[in-house]
Amino acid sequence: MLAMAAFRDRGLREPCRNPERSLWTGISDHLPPSGRIHAERRGSGDSLVLGIPGLSANLRGFDFLAERLVDAHTVVVLDLRGRGQSEVTGPGTYGWANHARDVLALADALGAAQFAVVRQSMGAFVAMQIARQAPDGCGRPSSSTRAGCRTP
Repeated sequence: MLAMAAFRDRGLREPCRNPERSLWTGISDHLPPSGRIHAERRGSGDSLVLGIPGLSANLRGFDFLAERLVDAHTVVVLDLRGRGQSEVTGPGTYGWANHARDVLALADALGAAQFAVVRQSMGAFVAMQIARQAPDGCGRPSSSTRAGCRTP
């Protein structure tokens, strides 16, 4: 409630939420060799969709889009290392290839042999690295410049 008041006090729109689908069904931390990666899961469809945020973004940017995908897919979004609720790692441990390894470790932990990728902004570069590192596992990456709240 306090967070919503802070949004209103600053004149910002409240985050988009569908009250019937607002709760993520699974929140977990995965521990690839790089450190703790925070991820959230929605839906229980047969196909897995992984959401990769941009440079300064976090997994909340996929809330609006995920609400529309959960009926047919399992949607898992993550905070890249050093962002959101994921662990901050040391200097020299970031970069697109390392972020891609983290996403692939998450897909492995989920038991996914194949998955689709939805990405925002810098997430496109991570998605290209995923396709390079695991060409058989990653479906055709789709883009979303703004996957968060709908603009009225």
